[in-house]
Amino acid sequence: MVLCVITEYRGIRFIAMIRDGIIEDLIPFYDDEKPKAGDIILGKVSDKVPGIQSAFVNLGEIKAYLPISGDSGIKAQDELPVLITKEASGNKEAVASSRLSLTGRYCVIQQSKGKPVFRISARITEPDERKRLEDGLKGLAEDFDIIIRTKAMDQDMDLITDEIRSLMDKLS
Repeated sequence: MVLCVITEYRGIRFIAMIRDGIIEDLIPFYDDEKPKAGDIILGKVSDKVPGIQSAFVNLGEIKAYLPISGDSGIKAQDELPVLITKEASGNKEAVASSRLSLTGRYCVIQQSKGKPVFRISARITEPDERKRLEDGLKGLAEDFDIIIRTKAMDQDMDLITDEIRSLMDKLS
C-alpha cells in the first residue's frame, strides 16, 4: 500500500510517498513557490459558489478556482488534494481539478469520472502493436482512465503493467 502524507517541518511543506513504511519520494514546497500546472497540492475550500458550480480553494498565499458539479459534496473548510491545471496569471486565480492524474514514462493515469476509459496514443499506428497493448493492458483500468503513451511501443508488457499499477497505487 502507498500512502501520501502531507506535513510541515520548520516552515516547509512536504509531500511524502510512503510504501511499506519506507519513504519513496519526498517533495518540498516552499512558501514563495507558486503552484505550477501539474502540481498536486493539499488545499482548503474557502468558498463554494453554487450559482457558477465552483469553489475556491486556498493553497496558501493564493487561491485556485475549482469547477465542481452540483452534487459534488464539497463544502467550505474541506481539505482536499487538487491538481493545478492552469497557473494563476494577472488577476486570474489558478485553475484546479479534484480529478488527479499522474504521468509515467509509458502511460498517464487519471481518476475516472464514471466508466473507465482506455486509450492508446494515435502515434502507435501498427495494428498488431495496438492489439498487443490493448489485450495486455485494458483490464487493468479498474477506477482509472489509462492513456498509453507512444513510449510504450515495443516495450515489455511487464514493465508497462508495473508502471500502471504503481501509478494507480499512488492515486488510491
